[in-house]
Amino acid sequence: MKRFFFIAIINFILPLSAQSWTIETSDSTKYSNAKQLSIKNNTLVYDVSIDGERKTIETHLDDLSLIEREKDSLDLIYSVLINYLYFALYLLLCKFAVALIKHFRNVKKDCYKASEHLRQLYDTQYNILAKTPLHSYKLKNNKLNPGRYYYKTWVLSSVFLIVFSSFMLSNFLENFGVLATSLIENPIRINFSHVLASAIVFAQLLTGAGYYIFYNNQKKSKEYIWPLLKVLMMFSLICIAFIEIIIWANLSASFDMTKVLGLGESDVIKNYINYFLGIFGLGLSIIGFCSGYLVSQYRGDSGDSVLLNNIRYVFFTTILVCLLYLPSLLLLALGILFLLIISLIEFIILPGNFIFEKFKRNKSEPTLVVNNEVDEVKGDVVPEVADEFKYNKEDQDVDDSYMTDSPEKSDDEDEEDNYNYRDSSD
Repeated sequence: MKRFFFIAIINFILPLSAQSWTIETSDSTKYSNAKQLSIKNNTLVYDVSIDGERKTIETHLDDLSLIEREKDSLDLIYSVLINYLYFALYLLLCKFAVALIKHFRNVKKDCYKASEHLRQLYDTQYNILAKTPLHSYKLKNNKLNPGRYYYKTWVLSSVFLIVFSSFMLSNFLENFGVLATSLIENPIRINFSHVLASAIVFAQLLTGAGYYIFYNNQKKSKEYIWPLLKVLMMFSLICIAFIEIIIWANLSASFDMTKVLGLGESDVIKNYINYFLGIFGLGLSIIGFCSGYLVSQYRGDSGDSVLLNNIRYVFFTTILVCLLYLPSLLLLALGILFLLIISLIEFIILPGNFIFEKFKRNKSEPTLVVNNEVDEVKGDVVPEVADEFKYNKEDQDVDDSYMTDSPEKSDDEDEEDNYNYRDSSD
């Protein structure tokens, strides 16, 4: 492998055989300023100077440990040429960077404009789709108070009453085997007893709502059906309240309140104490009836749904932020990135631009122009030369005025002068 390596090096440097090399053999013998390298039968042939005499030495490739080219004047010239080449490339890049900077500035402006356009579009659509409807919803609902407040209060009370009673009454209803069967297992267990208990409470709410509806229709119409329906609603309430009283009374019997209170077996109020929750069931029945009645009464002041309006606001705000607001921020960040790139390029080409400016200034030095019509003295001209030019110019102007200010003689005056001249000659 080592032999092939040296063969490759020698084959590569054969065109440079006139250069100087440093060769070191495996026995640490080192020859400097070796020239005329060549390969012959796996042997390196080269000339070296030993004691002032040039000798030809042959070394087998396996005995070579180092071949290194020595630096000479060609290396210096090469490095200088490379540096000049790099400098020329740098100046070329400086000229190209002008067009590149111009392009990047256009891209930066486009990014800023697009970002501003998307931001304005976001503001407009946000006001139309989210902000304005929410503001209108709040103004409209504020005008409905206090009726809207009453409506919300009794609706929440009805929901709480249904949930609470459904789980409490189901403990008694589960004693009936069929009702203990589960309807839903996950994520929460719901039995048929829960559904039946909820239906009982919901029926109480319906009796209150029905009573309110039939009562208003009775005031508007003289038909006898409306009083009858009112009576039926009250009868239904009594029946439902009776069922709920029994259920709550049986639930309270499991507590054995006589032992808790320390009452004897012969006390008269023992049975009444054991079934004390029956009164609580009666109160819940009355509350359920009143809740249904008041929810129906203030239904007209309910206004728009809080849940739907909030969902609408969150939905449109999220969509607009994802489609318009975030892209505007990305375009703004991209414009800032291009601004930083432009600043970096301008800093890199600053020396090249300085060289170009000095070259242009030296090439375009001002010259002094002497002309009868153009009088220009550049600021860079030596002051003594400028004063001399001005003095000569004033003398020339005086001579010109002398030649131009003398009046021309008419033809008659010329003939008279000629006549006088002939007379004088005679």
